[in-house]
Amino acid sequence: MNRTTRCLGIRSLLLATVVASVIACSSESSDWELAQQKGSVEALHDFLKRYPEGQFRHPATEKIEDLEFALATAAGSAAALDEFIAAHQAGRHAPDAKRQRDELLSKSAYRWKSPFTFPRGASGISVTGSKEGLSIRCGAVKLIVPESADPNHDVLVYKNIRHEPNPLRMTVNLKGIVIRVDPLTGDLYHDAVAEIKGETCSIPARYSLGGRLRQPGLMDIYPDARNSKGVSIDVDSEIGFTKFAGLKFKQPAIVKISDDGLVIADRPDLTTEDHNGRIWRSVAVADHHLLVSASP
Repeated sequence: MNRTTRCLGIRSLLLATVVASVIACSSESSDWELAQQKGSVEALHDFLKRYPEGQFRHPATEKIEDLEFALATAAGSAAALDEFIAAHQAGRHAPDAKRQRDELLSKSAYRWKSPFTFPRGASGISVTGSKEGLSIRCGAVKLIVPESADPNHDVLVYKNIRHEPNPLRMTVNLKGIVIRVDPLTGDLYHDAVAEIKGETCSIPARYSLGGRLRQPGLMDIYPDARNSKGVSIDVDSEIGFTKFAGLKFKQPAIVKISDDGLVIADRPDLTTEDHNGRIWRSVAVADHHLLVSASP
């Protein structure tokens, strides 16, 4: 083979390579145009399977994320957004997906509907369910309070308090005096906002100043009032649960209750049950662990 023949062979090979490249690029471009025209996630995934390292892989990947984000948003469920976040953790839409997911979970999270409000809720106390009622510790003070339903509200209130030691130290805020009606007797009586207070703990209460039928000095307490914080929930193995904020806690936890009734736990995967048997499980929402329904 002379020099001229070799040169012609090389030129032919180069020409064939260029032609093949042009054909391949033309094919990829036409397939990309077709995938865009179809405009579906499936079509774009099929395109990427054919051209995983092609020149259109980045716009194809971005288009898939755009479409899947739109689908997850349209679904309007935290589960759909969780699935999207798992698939696109570093994606452009991940921050918006997390924000939408947290907003949905916050709106549907369990809220304690206690109608009672106080300047501040309980703090630094520990509560344990028992056969006698709710056992509450506030520093050196121990309270045993039987629960009873308030006919005016679908909540539990705690009356007939037995406490140790005796007498119980208590501060009374006389600025909060109001006239109330006893739901059982219809008696009008005066009561004032009160507080059982220790060095590092407190419990809001109502202190009766007396009425026609109601004796002065009686006190109702609200360990699960809104704005409570740092409440340690323990579980007595004998009964297996502690009632708090309208829920049965079957595992120890530290909780707080926001001003709008959100029950915030200190950890994920905490399982509770409301009075209808509905299961609520704590999940991470933004910087908190909120109770979200786990029942169908």
